[in-house]
Amino acid sequence: MVRKLALIIVFLGLAVVLLMAVRLGSFSAIDDAFISFRYAENFAAGHGLVFNIGEKVEGYSSTLFVLILSAFAKVLGRVRLGALAVGVLSHAALVALLISFLARFSSERLRTPLSVAGIAFLMFHPSVFAYASSGMETTLAAALLLSAIYAATAAGEKEGGRLQAAGCGVLLLAAALTRPEMILLAAPFTLWLFFAKPDRRLARVMAPMLIVAIGYGAFLLWRHAYFGQWQPNTYYAKTAGAGISLVPTGLMYVFDFANTTLIPYLLLALVGGVIMTRAKLPTWWWGTLGVVATQIVAVVYVGGDHFPLGRFLVPTIAPMLLLLVEGVRVLRDTMNRTNPNLAAMRLRPALWVLVVLLLPLSFALAMFYKNAGINFVRNGAQAAGWCELGQSMAGTSPPDTSAALIAIGAFGYCSGMPIVDLVGLTDPVIAKTPTDLSKSAPGHGRFNSRYVLQEKKPDYIFLQLRRVAVPVPEWVLRRGIVHLAGRNLVADKFFQEEYAFHRLAQYQGFVHYWSRREFESEDSNPGEYPVEGIKPEFPIHEPPTGIKRSDYFEDDNKRPAETQVPEGWEVW
Repeated sequence: MVRKLALIIVFLGLAVVLLMAVRLGSFSAIDDAFISFRYAENFAAGHGLVFNIGEKVEGYSSTLFVLILSAFAKVLGRVRLGALAVGVLSHAALVALLISFLARFSSERLRTPLSVAGIAFLMFHPSVFAYASSGMETTLAAALLLSAIYAATAAGEKEGGRLQAAGCGVLLLAAALTRPEMILLAAPFTLWLFFAKPDRRLARVMAPMLIVAIGYGAFLLWRHAYFGQWQPNTYYAKTAGAGISLVPTGLMYVFDFANTTLIPYLLLALVGGVIMTRAKLPTWWWGTLGVVATQIVAVVYVGGDHFPLGRFLVPTIAPMLLLLVEGVRVLRDTMNRTNPNLAAMRLRPALWVLVVLLLPLSFALAMFYKNAGINFVRNGAQAAGWCELGQSMAGTSPPDTSAALIAIGAFGYCSGMPIVDLVGLTDPVIAKTPTDLSKSAPGHGRFNSRYVLQEKKPDYIFLQLRRVAVPVPEWVLRRGIVHLAGRNLVADKFFQEEYAFHRLAQYQGFVHYWSRREFESEDSNPGEYPVEGIKPEFPIHEPPTGIKRSDYFEDDNKRPAETQVPEGWEVW
């Protein structure tokens, strides 16, 4: 009773500390979070689980998270507050569970260097901390996964362990409803529970297997009845048909995650040491390792994600910390028994020094390796800007004006407009259009320009949502398009005939977009360049493809005004 009360106090204290840190920090909701927000608000308003009203498409990846947010929207009318609450509370629960696990199942004391480092890492490392405030389901999935590991470990410790095993099944089911790839973890958990103890194996495994099989089976039947598909539409948009072509991208994703956390490198070294010394580790250690390995393999297969800081691998951080803390202890004890001279050495001060060096290094890498943390902060700021743009465009456009774009989250949520998703997350036709997914950013490889232009016929097309300080000619935007969906769209003859380029002066800047000629007159917010009264910053006429600025200007210091180019545009 005292231990449970202490754990509750720790959890509440952590929640308060983390909430204050989130509110004072630089991280905020990223664009994809607003997709879940819009689904949740539409569901709470009685429109069903839809992004566009009347279109039943499962364009989200976390059913449980959307349902929780819809409860906040229904009761409090504050879906964004709900997302922040879920993120912070899940983060606090994650840290509290790590502390409880180490205190209950690990022989390593909480005051040892590795235990302290693990707790501090989980509390404040940018890879975990950022997603707690991102508005995404990531920390909820992480908390549910660690809870399932906790329950499975308890099932191996308790006499019989059937109740704890059943609890593991419930938590695993909840995790699978939060992140779809986590249903694959049923295999390592089943093996873990089966081999946890030699007695009553089938009785111990039966309950969690039935819970997951019946629960997830019922969910699949509901999904097919409601959406008409066995998998979420995001699966078809991001992964279906790719085979193993996304594996190289997935391996690079894991590599980047390892470089921003350092944990996988430490774990690989530990596993090597365990194999060499034949150290005897507890069953829960090997079970947790199997769970982590399965999650990593699944993430590699789907090619990872386009957001920085390893979103799909964040749920494995707490389990890997458990593996490190317990594994190092067992390895140390094994080496002490086989080498008495080593046992006489005082290594704890050296461990403290190592922790003091590695923790700041890992934090710095998370922020500055490929600018991952910096880009995450920018993503949040961009989403806020896209939200403002969506509100502005909705306020100046007729009702039911539709917009086509790639970053559909913040703009779609804040504008309320019908949205055409150019990469198909919320459109089943685009999601099932055959394309080579390995040639684009993860999750952004689908496109179907003819379908968009001739059947959906969006009123606005935004291929660059960013507000810029100076007017930009159309050719610069066309050449700056990154995604294949956008490139293919602007190259389509129908697009060139039916859509005109426009520029809107807004908030001491300019927003550029294309509009259907039948919808908006070319005289409305015209996109001509240069703009009267504003000194041109770019060449008026499009240079030949591949020509460098240094080749285009004989004397860069004496170029004519109509060919002014800002620094950084080295190749057009």
